[in-house]
Amino acid sequence: MVCQVLVALFLLRFAVPAQAFLPFGFNVSPRMRCSRLQMESFAGQEVIFYSPNFHRHVVAELKGGGSGYSAILGSFYFLDEAEEKYPDAKRVSTRYSTKLQTIAGLGLEEPDDYLKGCVGDGEELLPPALVSMEAESVQDIIDSLSERLRKPFLEFFPEEDYELLYERIHFLLAPTSERDAELVDIPKAFSEGYGAGLSRSQLVSAIIVLPHLLSIEPAAALNDKPNMSYFVMALKITVDQLNVARNRLSYWLDGECAQDSATFAHLHSLGVSWEQCGLILRAFSTSLVSVELERTFGPEPLSLSCESIDFLRARFQLSPPEILYMMKSHSKLSTYSVDVLKSHTRALQSSLGLSSPILKDLVLQRPSLLGVSTAKVSLHVNFFRNKCKFVSWRKWFFLCLFRSNIERSETVAAPNRKVDATGPICTGIQPREKPGPQG
Repeated sequence: MVCQVLVALFLLRFAVPAQAFLPFGFNVSPRMRCSRLQMESFAGQEVIFYSPNFHRHVVAELKGGGSGYSAILGSFYFLDEAEEKYPDAKRVSTRYSTKLQTIAGLGLEEPDDYLKGCVGDGEELLPPALVSMEAESVQDIIDSLSERLRKPFLEFFPEEDYELLYERIHFLLAPTSERDAELVDIPKAFSEGYGAGLSRSQLVSAIIVLPHLLSIEPAAALNDKPNMSYFVMALKITVDQLNVARNRLSYWLDGECAQDSATFAHLHSLGVSWEQCGLILRAFSTSLVSVELERTFGPEPLSLSCESIDFLRARFQLSPPEILYMMKSHSKLSTYSVDVLKSHTRALQSSLGLSSPILKDLVLQRPSLLGVSTAKVSLHVNFFRNKCKFVSWRKWFFLCLFRSNIERSETVAAPNRKVDATGPICTGIQPREKPGPQG
């Protein structure tokens, strides 16, 4: 009898398609077995992968068998920052890597080169989400949304986004942590079971009227968001509510489009606290908050193209207030094309040998550097390094660069500056609360 059962199971293994033995949403690729064996060799080691939801580079410990993550060790806005702290960690691709339109914080690397350097060579190996799709609470939300819409909710999204949708909903439902006021690592805290703490009714009501809360790609354009007439006429958002939202969430909503302030004003009207709204913005600001394309600083309005905003936000991990601050400090920023921004940024970082976090600090202090040509940067570097024979030529380069602003630079660049519950998670230079033109 036992032998018959074993034979039946053996035959069933070849009768059932291979997809039935794989996790939900996992597609079979021709080189999957070879790639999985390659991944299994890294089991128990540290790996780095890009989180599309949190727009950060996450360092994790790989499970045995290469099927997931046993622990999240930390997350970073920039890839070189993660590799500097975890030099032995291996880059790995996820099941969502090749579908990403934007990979933020890559520094000098291009997305194609980054994917080629990942273990698995772009094959569908690891999950892009930090949690599995087995949470019953998340499935209850999906069922409630389907019931309210009278149509399966997941039909509105491509199948490859399901894991990330579950992760987003799971974070919004997970209870808040007592450490919210500190500079916590959001992805790491989420892997420990903490999130934004919304109730089931709050989340369902919010997603029904504001589905862009589940958007994944960076929100540079306003096409996916309802216009202001919808917020005013349908959701009854008043001007006073908009002003309160902007004041309470000023770090994230200064320089944003009006729809973003209206979104969080409506969330607050559902009973979501401002601290919870700030936590959501800290986790997903890149995909939730759009930069207002046109601003007025003087006689003529200034505008940035969507392509320029996409590049600045991805390259430097900038928030809307930081972009607003840069436009105020250097009005010519709106005249630079994407190609100019890319070439000048690459020349600046490679010539000075800067890490991505320091480059971000430098550009925030002096946005006009984005307009300095490649030849001029090389000319100044060669002058200090070769003509003046300075061993520490970078110190003198920056001293001449900042001149009168050197004192303010040292003040603003104080490391590990703490912020309140609605502030950012990152350290280093932060824009002032009321940014204005540089003196």
